[in-house]
Amino acid sequence: MIASTALATLDGASAFVDAVLFGAGQKARLVSLVAALLGATAGMVGTFVVLRGRSLASDALSHATLPGVVLAFLAAGALGLDARHPLTVMLGAAGSALAALIVLAFLRRGGTLPDDTATGAVLSGAFGLGVVLLTVVQGLGIPDANGLDHVLFGQVATTLRTDLYWIGGVGLVAFVAVVAFRRPLSTVAFDEAFAERAGLSVARVDALLFVLLFAVTVAGLPIVGAVLVVALVVLPSAAARFFTDSIGVLIALSGVFGAASAHLGASLSYALPDAPAGAVIVLVAGLFFVASMLLAPGRGVFARHRTRSAELDAARSRALVREVEREAARSGSDPRAAAAVLGLGAGERRLLERAFDATSEDLR
Repeated sequence: MIASTALATLDGASAFVDAVLFGAGQKARLVSLVAALLGATAGMVGTFVVLRGRSLASDALSHATLPGVVLAFLAAGALGLDARHPLTVMLGAAGSALAALIVLAFLRRGGTLPDDTATGAVLSGAFGLGVVLLTVVQGLGIPDANGLDHVLFGQVATTLRTDLYWIGGVGLVAFVAVVAFRRPLSTVAFDEAFAERAGLSVARVDALLFVLLFAVTVAGLPIVGAVLVVALVVLPSAAARFFTDSIGVLIALSGVFGAASAHLGASLSYALPDAPAGAVIVLVAGLFFVASMLLAPGRGVFARHRTRSAELDAARSRALVREVEREAARSGSDPRAAAAVLGLGAGERRLLERAFDATSEDLR
């Protein structure tokens, strides 16, 4: 049994390496390329979503697509159309997402509810409606209805090649749009007042951001799913934020992290066919975030700990030097002899020796 487990592990590792190096077949290669394009676009769009504080709104938008997808499935079936075609899914998701945005704008306009409360209400209400519709449709015994739950978590293994072309096309258009409009998006994200003085319409730029977010959400449904697509938008940008303050570098690094997460996650899901692709991709993105949080130079947890430790050591050294100088002035001895009289611990003596050595270097 141990031998068979080890062999299965080796086979899975070999399949993962083949997929990462684009050697696992044409379908797997296409899936990885489309996923990487989607991840890069999601990461770049996520830069502006995070900077504008729209993460919760993006979560509401992604969850609101579910009822539209189910209703579009029913409508397409009633009209004799292909209910599983990506265009059907996109149109349904677009309709329900637009409806959710209208409801959200209405709730915010009155000022009765705070933004986060209104967003949470729309998120939970829309997603709850979608789950109910999904359960009812699956209970009716309609052909292909059982495959609708893939909208929740993504399932690239059953995605047709033509569907991948649709997804890749939407992702490519969104990618080009982000590159083309990065300047107004960046200006509004960093300083809304300055953007207005410069003649930019903040409302229009925000509308553009929501259109880009919607495009990423709809394209990501078959790969990541409605529940997890927001993580692919937010996590790469959050990870990149630990490394830079430059907006250009932040956009590029977010795109790299998003593409790497999607490619590695899709490759890993190829090696683990029973694991939902969306969950695996988001797990990899989460690992990028954790690694950045811990290891980033300057802002990572370990770097901040080292900086804080150095600051504490410097403060303790200054306090020890002052104490030794007072003792030396009182006894008329040199500082090293005065330090010996104080009965300092080993750690304090090391700090004091470093302080004396630094002083000697400065004098030389």
